[in-house]
Amino acid sequence: MVKPDQRCPGGLQYDASTNRCEYISSTCTNTKYKMTSVEESSSQGALKMKFKMEENEVELDLESNKNVPSDTPVYMIRNGKVRKTSKKQNFKVLMDKKNFASVLAEEKRLPNGKKHHIFNANFVMNGTNYQMQHMTNDEVARDEQVAPTYAISPVAIEQENLTADGMLRPENKITMDMVNEISQLGWSMDGSKKDYTIQFLLCIDYALYKRWFDASKASTYAERQAEAIRNIQFYFSHVANGIDMRYRSIQDPEFSISAKLVAFYIATTPEASPFTEGSFKELHGEDYYVNADRSLTAFESFFNTYQSSLPANDQATLFTGHKMYNGYDTNGALRRIQGLADIASLCTYRRGTINIDLGFFGSTQTATHEIGHNGAAYHDGSQNSCDSADQFIMANAPGGIDDQNYKNAYTFSHCSIRYIKDYLILMTSNNKNCLANSAEHTTEVTTHLATLPGMLFDANKQCQLIHGPGAYYCSGLKNDAEMCRELTCYVPRLGNCYRASDQRAATGTPCGDNKWCMKSECVYDSRAPAGKDKCLYGDRAGIIQETGKTCKQTIADEPWKCYLERFQDLCCASCGAIYNTSRPQCRYGDKHHICRTITRRDCYDSNRRDECCSTCEKLKGPIQGCEYGDKTSWCKDIFAGSCVVDGDQCCETCPKLKTGDPNCPYGDLDQWCPSIGRLDCYTHKRCCKTCDQFRTHITGNMAKTLIVIQYS
Repeated sequence: MVKPDQRCPGGLQYDASTNRCEYISSTCTNTKYKMTSVEESSSQGALKMKFKMEENEVELDLESNKNVPSDTPVYMIRNGKVRKTSKKQNFKVLMDKKNFASVLAEEKRLPNGKKHHIFNANFVMNGTNYQMQHMTNDEVARDEQVAPTYAISPVAIEQENLTADGMLRPENKITMDMVNEISQLGWSMDGSKKDYTIQFLLCIDYALYKRWFDASKASTYAERQAEAIRNIQFYFSHVANGIDMRYRSIQDPEFSISAKLVAFYIATTPEASPFTEGSFKELHGEDYYVNADRSLTAFESFFNTYQSSLPANDQATLFTGHKMYNGYDTNGALRRIQGLADIASLCTYRRGTINIDLGFFGSTQTATHEIGHNGAAYHDGSQNSCDSADQFIMANAPGGIDDQNYKNAYTFSHCSIRYIKDYLILMTSNNKNCLANSAEHTTEVTTHLATLPGMLFDANKQCQLIHGPGAYYCSGLKNDAEMCRELTCYVPRLGNCYRASDQRAATGTPCGDNKWCMKSECVYDSRAPAGKDKCLYGDRAGIIQETGKTCKQTIADEPWKCYLERFQDLCCASCGAIYNTSRPQCRYGDKHHICRTITRRDCYDSNRRDECCSTCEKLKGPIQGCEYGDKTSWCKDIFAGSCVVDGDQCCETCPKLKTGDPNCPYGDLDQWCPSIGRLDCYTHKRCCKTCDQFRTHITGNMAKTLIVIQYS
């Protein structure tokens, strides 16, 4: 609440009836619902957002997330020394732990000099991830009294189906044995509930930095570097916020835990990334790999060496742009992994993790998982009673998801919580619990959380972030419907589309009409972009294997393929373009290529008429019973007199042969009639045309019989 004499922040107005600063959204023609209000507390930075989704009133109680601040410093190596290089950004990060909401509030300045806030958000409602994206409103640029429009849609992310490992070094085994002993003894924490914070560094190696640098379209080197660094800050601020919310989800009567981002380290040169470049980079086939164990050891040595130049930290998370392996499979192939960490190593020299970038969801999951190993958590199902198939954060690998377990990806199992708790007890008893210390608050990261990642990076870009250049989203009715749970990407090195349960579309990725991905579900939100509920992303890109042509070319040449479920899926846009709503039984036209060669009379066959529904409709005439002309091929040579018997078969030709004489409609009934004589007409009554030439008007006797001739 605010007092009447308090000044409301830019873009908000004081409402005496409610005693608060409110923000009323304008109505957009392509948006079914609108923002009801935004209430901001100027004293504590809290924010309450209200809006309608269908018939439900949604309310997010947001608080400023000091764990992902907007002035989080960025460190880089300059002239051989680690130096702080960043400046404060014009945004702040807010969160609603109940709804897993991450909101970035970005400050804009209007032409009149007044400040205006733009909101972008990720949140979870009824088990579904949503993304709220600010939509351009020209009026706002001219008048601060007019509120901008927001779009809400569900989001999804995708990644590779690889394991995330924990490594128990000899020096940590004793620690883990003690943790297990504490668990068996059932120790509890002393005193009141304890609040702990994992203060972590987020480090980006050169290979990953270069991916962002190469993606920049800026003109100069300095501009490209600045854009790459800002995009990295934005992207990984959302990852950091996701890590924090997952740790905050732990519900235990004795402790709570969160994760605070204290600094970015970005390697802008190969020399600044000595743990993944040089001799650490190995070429296998067409891709560069790093040995996860070697690189993790080198990374831990690196950040400990430069510790005096970096903010105090309890943990360091490294993301690499290379692929990773850890040993070999039995067949001699590299054993690829997505993350590696030392078990039971928080607050020690070995407190690092190494992860590959797998997109927003995948990167958040993997980093949270590996930090969990640092916190002494084993995989679910490994030396504990939990089941990895339930797909909690500490599952040993991505697995099958269903309606019962897909929400578990945002929380820890009770086994993991027990491990983390016992490790905290052990560190405290040894007076080595660094998580009890609080770091100085920074404010830069918050800025980047306002825009939902799925709105900043479309499905194609998300696939490229995961699988590199040339990758793209494999659209289609089925994949569109499932993208929030499993994003399907074309992977150039595989030459086909690939999907995995831990590769999901980012929060805020559109998945339907006013729908987007939120917490692995496609959910409705009036602020999501308007679009199609089906075939949102159009035809599958590239060449269709079965035809060797694109969808557009395939359907243009063979429209009947739209009757096949696979082509309805892959070529939904092209099939939709020819869909005939007025004829559901012939919605895509003819159903077989043979229809291009049929004759009209073929349409009398009911099966062929159904198969060639479009062609037969075009060939259909107005005469009932003779819609498709003559019914046999020999009608073109029919003797006129035969029409008396075969008139139905030759329904088109026979009417053309009629004489107009009702007593002799088709002339002689026999072809030999022209050879008879006059006297034969007394006995040959089937030769009406010929006998008509001999007819006399003499009355009486036989002449009378010539007047009427029987034809049956």
